[in-house]
Amino acid sequence: MLEVVFALAAELRAGRPPGRALALVASSAESLRPLLTAAAAAVDAGARPGEELARIGSLPGCAGLRPVAAAWTVTESAGGAVADVLDRLGEVLEAERQARDALAAALAGPRATMVLLAGLPVLGLVLGESLGADPVGLLVRRPLGWALLAVGGLLDGAGVLWTRLLVRRALR
Repeated sequence: MLEVVFALAAELRAGRPPGRALALVASSAESLRPLLTAAAAAVDAGARPGEELARIGSLPGCAGLRPVAAAWTVTESAGGAVADVLDRLGEVLEAERQARDALAAALAGPRATMVLLAGLPVLGLVLGESLGADPVGLLVRRPLGWALLAVGGLLDGAGVLWTRLLVRRALR
């Protein structure tokens, strides 16, 4: 999406009309090529670029074009330079992407810890079996083992859910 925003701004700044700018950007945007080509044809036929981009932005997976459409529509109606606004919008989108990437990197540690802690009981069982202690037999064949297995499973599941909750809240 960022490439589309910056490419549109560059084409408009180069003096290309909106329909031609959309067509040129469509030629380099692989996944959006058919949609942008159709939008370029509609704009060449007299449609408003902001409305065409909003139409594309309403399709699943294309929501990133909604702010582009809104910025284009407002700037065009106010008589401003669309290329300048699209450049600024691209910078904002890039900053948001970098912030999301930084947050994902910061949360990689807690996620790895969650996986490690969830797997430790299984590792303990394997280690106990390798030493000949028969922990699986205790857990499966005796009522005390069943209680330990149930409590351990509940605590392990609660730990995983708690960590997921913390990660989701951090992502918001």
